[in-house]
Amino acid sequence: MRCGWFGNALEELTFMRTFLLALGMVLLLCPVGVALAGTFDALPPESAQAEAMLGWAAYEAGDYLEAYAHFDAAVALRPTDPSYLDGRAFAAHALGRYEDAVADYTLALEISPNRIPAYFAGRARALFALGRFAEAIEDYDRAIALDGSDAELYDDRAEALCALGNHRQALEDYNRALALVPQSANYLSHRGAAFAALERYESALQDYSQAIELVPEEAGLYNRRGNVLVSLGRNEEALADYGRAIELRPREAVFYDNRAVLLHTMGRYEEALSDADQAVSLCGGETRLAFLIHRANTLTVLGYHEEIVRDLDVALAMEPFNATALNQRGNALYALYRYEEALEDFTMAAHLRSTDPVLYSNRAGALFQLGRYQETAEAYAKASELAPDNAAHHAGQGNAMMALGQYTQALTYFERALELEPGSPDVLGSQAGAFFRLGQYAQALLGYDAVIAAYPDSAFFINGRGNAHFALDRYQEALADFRTAAALLPDNLVIRGNLANALYTLAHYEESVMEDSNILAHAPDTYSAYIRRGDALLRQELFAQAQQDGEDAIQLEPNEAAGYMLRGVALFNLYQHSDALADFDRAAEITPNNPQVFDTRGNAFSFMSLFEEALADFNRAIELAPDRAGLYFKRAYALIRLERYEEALADCDHAMALDPGARPEWMDALEEWRMVNSQSIVKGE
Repeated sequence: MRCGWFGNALEELTFMRTFLLALGMVLLLCPVGVALAGTFDALPPESAQAEAMLGWAAYEAGDYLEAYAHFDAAVALRPTDPSYLDGRAFAAHALGRYEDAVADYTLALEISPNRIPAYFAGRARALFALGRFAEAIEDYDRAIALDGSDAELYDDRAEALCALGNHRQALEDYNRALALVPQSANYLSHRGAAFAALERYESALQDYSQAIELVPEEAGLYNRRGNVLVSLGRNEEALADYGRAIELRPREAVFYDNRAVLLHTMGRYEEALSDADQAVSLCGGETRLAFLIHRANTLTVLGYHEEIVRDLDVALAMEPFNATALNQRGNALYALYRYEEALEDFTMAAHLRSTDPVLYSNRAGALFQLGRYQETAEAYAKASELAPDNAAHHAGQGNAMMALGQYTQALTYFERALELEPGSPDVLGSQAGAFFRLGQYAQALLGYDAVIAAYPDSAFFINGRGNAHFALDRYQEALADFRTAAALLPDNLVIRGNLANALYTLAHYEESVMEDSNILAHAPDTYSAYIRRGDALLRQELFAQAQQDGEDAIQLEPNEAAGYMLRGVALFNLYQHSDALADFDRAAEITPNNPQVFDTRGNAFSFMSLFEEALADFNRAIELAPDRAGLYFKRAYALIRLERYEEALADCDHAMALDPGARPEWMDALEEWRMVNSQSIVKGE
């Protein structure tokens, strides 16, 4: 029934009782070997008593099958003798045949005229082994009613009470046992366990310490006291006790495992891993599964994800439906970017433990990485249903809505998360992202400011604030943020792209070119970097280099207009006008509703004095962008060159109404024409 040095105490006591009864106390008169030999010689070979004596001899030798066969023969010869049923029950119990033991004790009690308390105790032990604790307690009650002076009965009944979770009542029985046998290390150890279960750790510590004084070489007692010391937060003393237990019994896996768990909690991970390795190497069976899981915890902290997967593959081969192991392996697979496999583990774990919100949350994380955002939202919704006060689950739903482009709904989830966890920097950061997507840049900026106050070295949030500054035309502030973010994460190409864009916008063209060149050195397929660098090169009149960037961009994205526009402008400035116009034509085919294309081609036609063609392009550009003052001035110039002055004046008036501060140089000449023309009309010329 019990492990360690005090195990099987009741069996040993009852064995001696029955053995002595069977021999008629002959062992009290002579040495064991002589007594057995002489007695066997004196009995008929087929007698029940001889079979029983052989049975006890085999039992003592540990041959329980042989013992059972002899007791079975004795029962066949004397079926109404309860002592032989008792012997067979003993052997059956030792063989793990607890139902057979219960049956034999029941029959022995039925035919026993004195209702021997040991038979009730024996049946109780078998019932306990079957997990029928309430029935076991009833039998212990009967045994104690017949013999209230047997301390072992109180101790055993207490064990059954503890198995039912009734530790307080068990304490009463342990106290009775210790009143009868005050110096029993067994009983002190058992009572210590009950105290520990009731979280009365100081009392437990006292019992274990007293037991150790009685049996100072018993390793298990140091291990148990170590567990209590851990609960009391006295970790160094606990380590000493675990160490002493290991010294006394160096091949006991559980001692290493307990010390490994404690070392892990103390942050001494390498030492913890060493003990965990030892525990796993020494144990087998179901216990090994638990130790593998414990080792995985330490491997996780150390980042040894491949080793975790290997360990848990072994664990799950032993127990395929262990939700804890599945979840741990899923976490390791996730860390290894093996999201599909991680999802499988999280899904199975959630199926096995369907009320655990963590498993649904982990599953949601894997789904998010796989781009399955609607399923992500559903998994987080299930986690929130199970744990409605967990802010992270609501925030997760918000992030899923963000990925689905449902920014207003995302804000609802972020607000709920902030109600549960006010001021959470992570949630404020996500909320700021939603505000940004909705064009609410000032609110986004406030959110990012709050987050950065908590996480001043977070490149992600600093970059987000830079985007908000940029959207608010605060380019210098944006540039400062992008520079800081790039310094924190120098290899993040998104941040470096934002930095290059801010530099370009502020006309820092040389730096902009350098940033984009760095991006292209690491990611040569970055289309936007070719376009931006090419534009910056145009601004520096480096037309041949700009042309090359345009060609590289076209090669990457032949159906994007920007590459043709870039190359076209470069070619035009290199006086390759026909080739430039061909590029502008191609851009117009790709994006027929882009006013910039027609504006640029119109400029080219004007430069080439093809004013009719220029007029057509400016007409189309104005149709697409009627609020851009510059287009009206450009069309006015083409109209002047076509000597359509009245229309030109009308365009100029409209342009200046849109932008009162705008006035091209040639406006004076046009105004003079208007004055002269109006005087001519007055004179009637």
